[in-house]
Amino acid sequence: MANAQPMALELVVQSRYPGKTLLDLSADELDTVYDELNALVWGYHKADPENARAQFAGVFQDYDAYIRELDAILEQARSGAVGPESSVGAA
Repeated sequence: MANAQPMALELVVQSRYPGKTLLDLSADELDTVYDELNALVWGYHKADPENARAQFAGVFQDYDAYIRELDAILEQARSGAVGPESSVGAA
């Protein structure tokens, strides 16, 4: 799954910004792409953690740390401690 990251990112880019590539995006558009990638991975993880690991573990240098960070951010959001500037960047 070595090429999963470009495919996953490109999928999100094309679904959100048809006709653009990752390199064409503004900083705000990149933030949106990464937020949507995080939401995609998190949704898969919550629905079926083993399948999510099989699909996305190769996308991140440390998938477990990435999931822990998403979990911590979402827990902070539930408690009201996270603002819009908080997000997980590309791992």
